Amino acid sequence: MHVDDKLLLDYICKILGIGKVYTYEDKCTFVVSSYKEIQIIIDILTQYRLNTTKLLNFLDLKKALELYTNNKKTEDVIKEITNLKDGMNSKRTEFKMPYFHVPLITKNWLLGFVQGEGSFSVRRATNKFELLFSISQSAKDQILMDAIKLFFENLAGTPGSDIVNKSFYKPKGINHQPVIQLVISQKSYIKNVLIPFSLLNIREKSIWLCLLF
Repeated sequence: MHVDDKLLLDYICKILGIGKVYTYEDKCTFVVSSYKEIQIIIDILTQYRLNTTKLLNFLDLKKALELYTNNKKTEDVIKEITNLKDGMNSKRTEFKMPYFHVPLITKNWLLGFVQGEGSFSVRRATNKFELLFSISQSAKDQILMDAIKLFFENLAGTPGSDIVNKSFYKPKGINHQPVIQLVISQKSYIKNVLIPFSLLNIREKSIWLCLLF
């Protein structure tokens, strides 16, 4: 995360009682590396399952740890762990989610997701300002984004409405993957539903409220 959010990572580190927080230039990172502490992370994320395709990397990590700690370090075991490693994160080519996976969108989960992936902005239009809230995610997570879209619509009691605009685009760059973007620009929804729901800091909230009123 950005170094401005170091206090948050320090808090997570303290609450969990594991890992360390490192700072380099304008970035800070919470790192858990010992097998015993990784098992604590696995237990947490098994109980509170990930919603994005990052779940696939988590399941591979979990399997690799089980292989490493529960078996002799045979050549076959090392080869299987290596294959798992070589298919994770940026090297992953298979994104089919497990049959048992259904996105579970809760208020607390969504607030955390918005903190990382959401964007609050103000756009200058002819003789007025427009307020925009957006979330962007890889097109691989279309099922999740559809679930988030429905969640926001249900907050206003209008499932299936056009409150949330969903679009696809491909960022510039030969290696960039297609992206899904959800955008909310309806003033009444932002004022009466989104702002009370969102965890905005004081400065962001005051800017938006000044424009609304």
